[in-house]
Amino acid sequence: MNDSIANWQMDRRIPVALVAALLLQSASVIWWASGLEGRVSSLESEISAALAERAASRAFHIEQRLRLWDRVNEVQAQSNETNARLSRLEGSLVEISSNMNLLVDHVIGGQHSK
Repeated sequence: MNDSIANWQMDRRIPVALVAALLLQSASVIWWASGLEGRVSSLESEISAALAERAASRAFHIEQRLRLWDRVNEVQAQSNETNARLSRLEGSLVEISSNMNLLVDHVIGGQHSK
């Protein structure tokens, strides 16, 4: 067996089937790589579009939150103003009630004097 390995020589002849197999395999690898490139490009486009959509959505939500906070501040200011008006009205009602009591006491007291 050692003699057969030692006497082994490389022949310059290449079988056509081997060349055809190598060409077919090379073409298959190139075709597979181009398909892979197409899928990668497609995924990159989808990811870019999704990221852009997400950024736009995030910007919209931030703007919406800012508007809501502005509205909350407006409502709070209106509530404070309403509370102040109610306090003034309550003071006026207490004063009117006091005056009415004095008037009633005066009228009733005036009738007892007669």
